[in-house]
Amino acid sequence: MLPSSPEFNLYASALRAVKIYARLFPPKYIPIPYLQELVAEDYPVSQTDLIESLFHNGKGFLVRENDSAEVAQINENPDPKSAVLAKASEIAELKKKLRAFHQRKLDESNTEKTQRINRVMTGDPLLEVTAWTVPSIDVAKARAAEDDHIQIIDYGDGSYSVKVKPTSTWEGECFAAYVQQEFNSDDLEGILFALGTGFLSAGVLRDAKTRLGELHLQKPDNLQAAIVTARFWLTLAHKSYGDGGSARGSWGYACIAVEILEAAKNKYPNDTTIVELLPKALEARWSYDD
Repeated sequence: MLPSSPEFNLYASALRAVKIYARLFPPKYIPIPYLQELVAEDYPVSQTDLIESLFHNGKGFLVRENDSAEVAQINENPDPKSAVLAKASEIAELKKKLRAFHQRKLDESNTEKTQRINRVMTGDPLLEVTAWTVPSIDVAKARAAEDDHIQIIDYGDGSYSVKVKPTSTWEGECFAAYVQQEFNSDDLEGILFALGTGFLSAGVLRDAKTRLGELHLQKPDNLQAAIVTARFWLTLAHKSYGDGGSARGSWGYACIAVEILEAAKNKYPNDTTIVELLPKALEARWSYDD
């Protein structure tokens, strides 16, 4: 490719984009297949050549354990020529795309898990099980034997549960690291995304009470801050109870969420997010009221 050719310019733009994307992942959890997929959406270039140029015999922008590794890390001592600069507006736009990309991956993963469980429970991946159609453990085990990613947990009394094992270890680790990075950031959209994934434990959420518990008071005229704070308390209510916490504690967390949302609704009566979230908080408060 000549330096002034359209092909060269396209490749240079793709290389620049993939470097910026790489910087938006956790430094030690950069999934190479994700980089390829992200850049391929906008730049029709050879993904193999593009990705390999990031490593450049150990002196490139990224490093990895071996040539077949799916996960890379930021090179702490790269060739200075591999650096890339970007405007804040450009970074913000790619952050938004990356977040949407992860949400799509999460939705696809959840759909796949649901269909795998449905196939074990009903014999049809698109047919959901009901209380009247739960199969015997022998039937469930027979169906599960056809899927290497399904595990039947036998409790010995005829009851059982169905667990979906991850299809790839690297993908789960990278996704969890990205969610944690977003949650620990100051980006309200990133925090909101992380809260909606289900990847945050009750312990992690409790540790964030000081940082996020009164965010709406620190930013009283910021609607997004109120939504994030309410979502935080509501998520903590569900996670805490799910981890064996008391219903009374979760009720208290839900009460805080309701209080924040009701105040926000008075101030922003037509906001669709508030309108959708408030009934969920009210339901949680009622369900945890012992």
